[in-house]
Amino acid sequence: MSNEARALEARPEPTGASHEVAPTEMFFSTTDQRGVITDANSVFVRLSRYPLSSLLNAPHSIIRHPAMPGGAFEVMWLTLNGGDPFCAYVDNLAADGSRYTVFATITPLADGGYLSVRTRPLCLDLLDTVRGMYAVARPKELEAREGGASAHQAAVVGLADLAAQIAGAGIGTYLDVMHLILPAEIEARRAAGVGIPRRSDAEGPVGRILGSATELSDALDGWSERQQELTSVADDLVTAQAALTASMDAALAAANQFKDALAAHEGFSPVLMTIDLWAQMMAVIVEVGDDLAEDLDTLRNSCRSTRFRVSLAQLHDEAVGQFAAEISDGGLEPALAVRAGSSIVMLCRAMSEGFELTRIEMSRNADLAHKTVELIADAGGLIAMPTDLIVNWRAQVAGRDDAAVVALIPLVEEQIRAARSSLEMLTALGERCARLAEPYDTSAADALLDAMSRQADALVLDEAG
Repeated sequence: MSNEARALEARPEPTGASHEVAPTEMFFSTTDQRGVITDANSVFVRLSRYPLSSLLNAPHSIIRHPAMPGGAFEVMWLTLNGGDPFCAYVDNLAADGSRYTVFATITPLADGGYLSVRTRPLCLDLLDTVRGMYAVARPKELEAREGGASAHQAAVVGLADLAAQIAGAGIGTYLDVMHLILPAEIEARRAAGVGIPRRSDAEGPVGRILGSATELSDALDGWSERQQELTSVADDLVTAQAALTASMDAALAAANQFKDALAAHEGFSPVLMTIDLWAQMMAVIVEVGDDLAEDLDTLRNSCRSTRFRVSLAQLHDEAVGQFAAEISDGGLEPALAVRAGSSIVMLCRAMSEGFELTRIEMSRNADLAHKTVELIADAGGLIAMPTDLIVNWRAQVAGRDDAAVVALIPLVEEQIRAARSSLEMLTALGERCARLAEPYDTSAADALLDAMSRQADALVLDEAG
């Protein structure tokens, strides 16, 4: 039997009781590649109600609540094994059988392990939505198990059900869920006044860590505001492009309707040739719009990913401050005091790795934004051509007595006007997006992070001595 299987068998039965996580309480743990706990902080020890000795070297599944669908952990491992951070709302089971709910983030580390920071969920509407999905998926997993499926096979069933629910809710994929909930939880923490603790009497390495963490928090808040604005503009671009596509589709339909009407009457051959050309041009413009839609979707997802990484850095920086405050306040047993210092080192390392990926994504966002501006300009040039043709049509049908044919002209013009309006909106949004997407200087944040790492190293040495 595997260690995880033994841990699951040894779990206590849920009692129905629960206990709350305070907004300022931050769990911290690290695991190896197999999910075995290698480190934990005092908050994890206290709220899991396991002694530190029972947590260390145990599989993290020791705290898994049986109401949690295996599909949620299946998508977790798929995400982590892909090298990307993961976050989710999780119900955990304490040693005494009580439940406690957390918002968990897990980050892959360069050495192959994983770092997890967990906080109290503050976005209760999102929590309720996700819990509702869990409540639907879990019984289907249990039914699969009763039918002879293995734990893994049942988890795959749960994963498929969760994916279907997320898609059915119009959210997209689980990646979209993560890009939604982590920034929302960070914003909620800011709104609740939760952040870097203030310890005016803190001195030495701890005081310097708190000072640097506070400065870094201010810098990251600025990054977050800019990324939030950029993501909002990217979302607006997608909406405006959809309106442009709808206008182009309607214009093409109007062109074909116009062409059919002209073909049924004599004396309209020149106009018919012109409208046929226009219809062909509109088909090309629709294709350009499709290409633009694909690129805008890529841009939006990239911007959301960058915002997610900035939010993760904010969470890790707050954790550094919380752990430094724990050390400053005293009262930790020696083993946990040393681990708090080591945790800060680990968090700084994770932020450093995240900063590098954030810089790469910012450069990618800038490239995508500039490409978007070029595509919008290309679409504008194409749309201008059929607009000019309308003037010729008016001259060609002037004086004609076929009211049905003449009446179609305003319909075509209206679609072109709608397309031009959408294009103007796209142009303005594209230029704004390109300005916001320009990579910004991270050297000051890098220096603060480096200073925290050096002070944390000194702190570990002092505590170990």
